[in-house]
Amino acid sequence: MQGRSLLPAVEGNQTGHDALVIEEHQRRGYMGFPNNFRARSLITKDHRLTLYEGADWGELYDLNNDPAEIRNRWDEPSAANKRLELTERLARKLMELADTSPLATHHGP
Repeated sequence: MQGRSLLPAVEGNQTGHDALVIEEHQRRGYMGFPNNFRARSLITKDHRLTLYEGADWGELYDLNNDPAEIRNRWDEPSAANKRLELTERLARKLMELADTSPLATHHGP
């Protein structure tokens, strides 16, 4: 399983990271999704953004004002810029964390 130890964060130490990425592959359907759907979340100190495979909606919560994640701000016009910012940040983080293929080596004739 890929990942990094969260022990330093749990112990209250600095980790050098300002966000957490969660890659979820649900074997069982829920929330109206079929079995085997995927979700990707970016959690920062202030927000949680979650995207669902095949869905034209997601979740965006302001964790400072709504720590219980009751009010989904995904469709709120006032949150559009934050949604865009966090979506781009998630995409860049996923690229950063992705496995890379080994470089091909050339063995001449």
